[in-house]
Amino acid sequence: MLSVLYPVLGFITYRLFHARRALRMWRSLGDLPPVRVPAGYRLRAYRSGDEKSWVRLVNAAFAAEKRVSVRVRGAAFEGERGRILFVEREANGELVGTTALLGHWFDGRPVGQIEWLAVHPAHRGKGLGEALVLAALHDLRERGQTEALLETHPALTAAVRLYERLGFTPVGRRGSVGPFRKSGERGASAG
Repeated sequence: MLSVLYPVLGFITYRLFHARRALRMWRSLGDLPPVRVPAGYRLRAYRSGDEKSWVRLVNAAFAAEKRVSVRVRGAAFEGERGRILFVEREANGELVGTTALLGHWFDGRPVGQIEWLAVHPAHRGKGLGEALVLAALHDLRERGQTEALLETHPALTAAVRLYERLGFTPVGRRGSVGPFRKSGERGASAG
């Protein structure tokens, strides 16, 4: 999953979802609310040279989570199937939020996936996470995806509430029987 978007240009220690406790959530892309970016911020796509800032941002965002351990080291890139979005401060261009999105096929259906939603702790509570998720959903729909899937950890209660408010519903846990198994995942159907 992450290997498509984050190749071995460094190492990624990704303990958040190693446990089978990851919660999968789903949403149709048929009816999306508009993206509203709070005043003083703007959305932008990944640019060459953003790698170190992206790593710092993700590490800072997850360092504030007491019940979840994530430490990212390495570089990120945009691939044919993936894209990284940022929220930056208009005043100085500081990157304060990010998410990644991928296009996948699940059981013959075009399903986009959202990963690595992260907002710097100093900028939380301003609607930046919502803007990033909605921008990602709109982007996935423009790329031909009809549904979206994400995985989160139940301990990230603010993230779970955000996703539910944006229309995501739980569809199971990683490794469980459910409607979304990628080809090659244990128990997956071909497609």
